[in-house]
Amino acid sequence: MITVVTPGTFTTIQDIGRKGFQRLGVPESGAMDKFSFKAGNLLVGNDPNLPSLEMTLFGPELYFEDTAVIAVTGADLSPKINGKKIKNWSTIRINPKSTLTFDGPVSNGGRGYLSINGGFSSPNISKILGSFSTYVPANFGGYLGRPLLGGDSFINNSEKAFKNTQDLKSPPVFHDKETLRVVLGPQNDRFFDSSINELLSSEYQITPDSDRIGCRLSGPKLIHNDGPDVISDGNTFGTIQIPGSGEPIILLSDRGTTGGYTKIASVISADWSRLAQLVPGCTVKFEEVSLEQAYQFKQEEENILNSLREIPVNIPEYQIDGKKIEILSSTGESINLQQQQNTKFIFEVEVNKDNQEFEIEMRT
Repeated sequence: MITVVTPGTFTTIQDIGRKGFQRLGVPESGAMDKFSFKAGNLLVGNDPNLPSLEMTLFGPELYFEDTAVIAVTGADLSPKINGKKIKNWSTIRINPKSTLTFDGPVSNGGRGYLSINGGFSSPNISKILGSFSTYVPANFGGYLGRPLLGGDSFINNSEKAFKNTQDLKSPPVFHDKETLRVVLGPQNDRFFDSSINELLSSEYQITPDSDRIGCRLSGPKLIHNDGPDVISDGNTFGTIQIPGSGEPIILLSDRGTTGGYTKIASVISADWSRLAQLVPGCTVKFEEVSLEQAYQFKQEEENILNSLREIPVNIPEYQIDGKKIEILSSTGESINLQQQQNTKFIFEVEVNKDNQEFEIEMRT
């Protein structure tokens, strides 16, 4: 059992989002920083879409009655177990009757993610339209459709036998000044060229009225050449819409499903993580890239996540003619094997250092 002692600033249950219902007027919701969310699940051996806790600025205080395996990703909110600082972006084991706390951000970024091996469950946690994500404006999904409160509790489903540990070798670094890459469109033709140049050369500041619906920017106003309104069309995460005020709004997880303001550009998906970590007072600039470049940058991000899908292999003890053998690398040194599922490897083995060599084939 996990008990919420104090809830933190704004802690909700999120997964990847409520896909496929925007045509019915239902927002996607879901984790703001999807890279950090997925990485956390992979670090603890979960499906990348298993629900996790999204924490904003100050995380909760949680009491763990039983053993759990966790990962904390995203912004460094200073996580501690029983008062001792723990690493972000790593697999961590929590002993029974331990307390996990978050003292608040110690660097840039404002959202952290707590993933638990096996996930968590409760009669109060509901799956609505295929997703556990909490949509607070309509009070559905997650834990009773709201942020966590003190006294809430849920069952810890961690597998006691889970022993694999991983670290993300090069985690993202968040800054208070970010440059976000964008693809222009779909209605960039509704702006004067001078406004396009203004967008790509100016610095904007995140305003205090930003939230999970949208990131509001203060800076040079962008001028439409034929008014701000268009026939309403679909809204996507990262779309930059320009209302009549001329000040950009970047749409986020809880955005409306459609909108009738002109959309000058969209932040590429490879930069959504850095976008989601911006907090009021941060500044942002925009850089245009091509669609082909956007695909390339996305693949680079996916390659990082794929590195966490590697499964550490528990090496069995092999014997030949009663003699113990060990697995060696091509240089003759003992190695800690890691391999991906359904991958074939052939290893040389040395028997008791007497130069007898064999080849074995291992499959998962």
